[in-house]
Amino acid sequence: MADPLAAALGPGPRADCSAITRGLARSVAPAEAAVTSPHWLRPEQATQHRRAVLAIRRHRGVLLADPAGSGKTWIALATARCLAGETPVAVVAPAILHAQWSAVSRRTEVAMDFVSHESVSRGRLPGGPCRFVIIDESHRFRTATTRRYRTLAPWLVGRRGMLLSATPVVNRLDDLTHQLLLLLRDDTLESRGCASLRAALAAGRAPPSLGELVLRREGAEGLPAALHREVRTAPSAGLAALLRGVGRLRLSRDRGTAALLRLGLYRALASSPTAFQGALRRHLRLLDHAASALNAGRRVNRAALRTLVGDDPDQLLMWGVLADADGEIDLDPGEAPAVAALLAAAREAGGTSRGSGCLRELRTLLADRAVTVVFTTSRDTLAWLRDQLAGLVPAWVTGDEAGIGATRMPRDTVLRWFGPAATPLPGLRTPHLLLATDVAAEGLDLQRAHRVVHFDLPWTDVRLEQRDGRARRIGASARSVEIITFLPHRMLEARIRQLERLRDKRALRSLAGLDHRSQWLFGWRAALARWAGAGPAVAGFTVVHATDPGWLVGVALATHDGSAAPATLIWFAEDGSDTDDPEQTVPRFLAAAGAPPSTADLDWHRLLPRLARRARRLLGEAAGAGWCRVPGRAIERAVARRLEQLARGAAARRDQATLRELESLLDTVRGGLSAGEAFAVERAARLRDGNLLSALRELPGRPATVGPPRPLITGIVRVATFPSCEESAPCSSISMEP
Repeated sequence: MADPLAAALGPGPRADCSAITRGLARSVAPAEAAVTSPHWLRPEQATQHRRAVLAIRRHRGVLLADPAGSGKTWIALATARCLAGETPVAVVAPAILHAQWSAVSRRTEVAMDFVSHESVSRGRLPGGPCRFVIIDESHRFRTATTRRYRTLAPWLVGRRGMLLSATPVVNRLDDLTHQLLLLLRDDTLESRGCASLRAALAAGRAPPSLGELVLRREGAEGLPAALHREVRTAPSAGLAALLRGVGRLRLSRDRGTAALLRLGLYRALASSPTAFQGALRRHLRLLDHAASALNAGRRVNRAALRTLVGDDPDQLLMWGVLADADGEIDLDPGEAPAVAALLAAAREAGGTSRGSGCLRELRTLLADRAVTVVFTTSRDTLAWLRDQLAGLVPAWVTGDEAGIGATRMPRDTVLRWFGPAATPLPGLRTPHLLLATDVAAEGLDLQRAHRVVHFDLPWTDVRLEQRDGRARRIGASARSVEIITFLPHRMLEARIRQLERLRDKRALRSLAGLDHRSQWLFGWRAALARWAGAGPAVAGFTVVHATDPGWLVGVALATHDGSAAPATLIWFAEDGSDTDDPEQTVPRFLAAAGAPPSTADLDWHRLLPRLARRARRLLGEAAGAGWCRVPGRAIERAVARRLEQLARGAAARRDQATLRELESLLDTVRGGLSAGEAFAVERAARLRDGNLLSALRELPGRPATVGPPRPLITGIVRVATFPSCEESAPCSSISMEP
């Protein structure tokens, strides 16, 4: 044979255009497991459930990034029941979500062992025979150096599970990497042409195959619409003077620290008068501590002081028993009078720095008594709003406490008034206003709310989406939710550039394929699956008439165990060019699906050589990733060198059993590791050779290869030009003139 690969390809039978295009659309869609979804899942949730089950069976883990309020908790427990059976499921989630998870666990009859993020930070892990793990709000595990991450990652080795987060990318694409590596190995997508998740995301662009590990549907049926509006009030005369005062402060001898502190003061000024005064008081107290330390003969910097006093700047410090701090002494106690003068000016300005205009606008909004949640970033601002709006008797919740008006109450009780199971208070009117810091912005159901107000802006676009998602949830009482955003005045925005920062961080989600603007990365596949709908589908070919001739071909790579990645949709033009760019292939596909049928031939002999070359390239990309291993960390390379030295000794002794074991361990260490496996290798590196081997033997082995994949044609649409019209007989014109 001139080309054995070409001989393995065949067009299949000719069939109806609708059946062929439907089959093509389904072949490029995310794969689904053949399981029955529970009756308590909505149709779109059932689709995500089947996709999650298959992804976990193939890769051991998956990240579900559906929008906030779309029912990720229900999908996760349905997936756990399918894969874990009667074994309890470990749920790792913020402590504030314990009641919510418990309620859904009871309704779905899926047993769980709940452990909070905060407990993991203190070293506590789930107990019992939990083999399946759900990590809710997984973006809190986006930093690999934190204690909670280094505690959880080793425990997850060998376990399967799901990550849940509507906003997995917060500050950089590495956020997504660290979350995925909790459950997945770095080379998970090796057979899909991606040698390393870490390297691909570090390069600033997610690979298209990431759609197999990150499941995201844009929007969800049953979610209320969002009606956005922005408010920017006029500044007062006192704002410019306060800004000049902040600009004149030195704040620190270190320029970087000074810039950070000044930015914090500007942000506090943009939040509320009380927040600004509180920030000045805390800085003034630190200067007092620094002066006391110098008087006691101790050298101390700001970082050491923050560690010592924690959240209480008024804490008494006994400098006689404290040691000097390491590092440069950056605080200048001599600046205390200037800070005190600025604090006095802020008190004299009172609410005019931001409060009057914003409060007036907020009171106007609240006059209709629609159920409203007002979010702030500062507890000082929340306390100020609580005092200013006391006549409305607002409910409120922070990270430490909650209440209604001046009365403190359990946080669960306060939040329940704004949830799906709200019950009237005996003899009291159910509150219609909730003031909340961002502690209530994750995971909670505040479905009674008809309006969300961002009184001040957070640092990340993630927080904005989480806040909106508290009210925009399936089962909400409102068909639409009003989203009001208070913008900082332009004089403040020029200094803090907060809107610019939010736009930059929002762009990261597009790079990772996590919003509607990045549908051409992998979101288009699910969109085509929805387009296909139900109905017969076959793998074969069809021919249609259109003006732009060529061939649309779906090519999947099937392994010997019968599994296949979603197919690649390729356009072969008549001029000899070809492309698999979905921005070009999908519009051509949709146009061809609506084109009239043709009796023309497939022209298989012209397509086959080009198709074989392209299939060979797909096979090469899939196989080549295994030869392009990304070098591991220095500590992993050092362990590999030690194993190589031991292997040479085993070869010299002709110890075949030891040599095979060392080859297997080398394959594990050199391959892409999960975060927990990398930590295990790091610990093993400190051991002697015998103990090193014992420690490495505890790592799960790499899955056995099942041979090279084979190309599989999932459908062909031949686009032929319209046939030329037959030459007509000469015609004459008849004049209508008299």
